[in-house]
Amino acid sequence: MSDDPKHNEVPDFTDRDIRIRPIVIFLIVTALVTAGTFVGIRVLLNSYTRSAAEADQPRNVFATNRILPVEPRLQGMAEAAEALALLHARERELLEHYAWVDKDAGVVRMPIEQAMETYLEQQAAPEAAPVAAESEPAAP
Repeated sequence: MSDDPKHNEVPDFTDRDIRIRPIVIFLIVTALVTAGTFVGIRVLLNSYTRSAAEADQPRNVFATNRILPVEPRLQGMAEAAEALALLHARERELLEHYAWVDKDAGVVRMPIEQAMETYLEQQAAPEAAPVAAESEPAAP
């Protein structure tokens, strides 16, 4: 360490070392920000109050003159039962009878029961293994 007596002295902080100007500036800025916030909130509150008053009045003709749409045409129970019976008849026709799907390509629709039986027969039948010509190994 140094033997200089100035380095070993403890600094003396007194009231004369306090700088007043930055503190005053800080207080003024804080007061201005607070006042600005208060004015802004007051303006916003007035705006919301005006909007609420305007919202109580209808904005268009449809708000006061209520025009209801035409009632939907619903099926009665008898009509629904008849429509369901027709649907089942069409589905039964598709599932239980033969018909051409594409006559030019030779595609035919067959009854579902027979189609399942045919599929099972095709899956159960062993496929003929392709005959592979085995060549005899060449002599070394």
